[in-house]
Amino acid sequence: MREKISVRALFLVAVIQLSLFSFPVASTFVRAMNENYSYPKIVPEPKFLNFSGRWFQFNGFSNFPSFLGEAFNVARGSWKIVNTTLPGSFTSYVRVKNGVVEVSGDFNVAYASILQLIRQRPGYLPEIEIGEFLNFQFRGFHLDVARGGVPKVEVFKDLLKFLFLLKYNYLGIYLEDLFPWENYPEIGASRGKFTREELSEIIGYGKKLGIDVFPSLELSGHMNNILSIPSLSKYSLNGNTFQLDLSSKEARNFGYSLLNEVINFWPSSYVHIGGDENQLSGVSDAPKLYEGYYEHLIELVKGKGKTPIMWGARLFCA
Repeated sequence: MREKISVRALFLVAVIQLSLFSFPVASTFVRAMNENYSYPKIVPEPKFLNFSGRWFQFNGFSNFPSFLGEAFNVARGSWKIVNTTLPGSFTSYVRVKNGVVEVSGDFNVAYASILQLIRQRPGYLPEIEIGEFLNFQFRGFHLDVARGGVPKVEVFKDLLKFLFLLKYNYLGIYLEDLFPWENYPEIGASRGKFTREELSEIIGYGKKLGIDVFPSLELSGHMNNILSIPSLSKYSLNGNTFQLDLSSKEARNFGYSLLNEVINFWPSSYVHIGGDENQLSGVSDAPKLYEGYYEHLIELVKGKGKTPIMWGARLFCA
């Protein structure tokens, strides 16, 4: 069943899964949006920031990118965005002068900084220089929708906009049984699974914001929402619906088929294939079975020109 969840609530619930920025950094930005700060703040903290202390009246841009302008309600006015030369020590650069904002480098990062400034003091922009050099190329947020309410598409769009403001470029959606498998329509049927149209809309919206939305699956342990379905329980390990029976060729092929449907549908450059907390104690040659199974999962992902991701936590538990 779908739940109506606000993006702020969604962010607070999922914030423990942030893979790069800490909550104090994110909350600083939220406070900066809601309080009248005399000194502008940029998140994450830039490598270089020079504020003159002056604020210019701001009435909107004449040439702000149309999609971003509509998504973030940026007014149309007399100010202009001008491309400039990127200083050598930064990956993005913003300089605000009266009536003109110069940008260079990573435009998604630069425009996110401009949007942060717009929100801090409506009707004004500061005279400021911002030079940024983000330490990580992969700046990701991982959202578990399998153990709570399934957000609607509009909530995902709000979340993606918030992530854009914070300069994320990846969103992983932890699905378990909520992907719409055509070969197994019974999976997720009673739990509000996504439609392919919904996922395509979310993925496409993320792409417009420079955010690659990728799937996060469980294909060995953590499979109870799938293996508890009567028609699929035969693939569980001795009736333990948490665990796929890796000793069974039929069960392994079932796991491969689940992955194949996802990677054939999803255009992302990354695919998370799970791998943690397997309940294989007492299974003969468990490490070898696990290794062989995941080697093939990795081959399937790489065969589609994608990069596999796995959990780095312990792989086996009692």
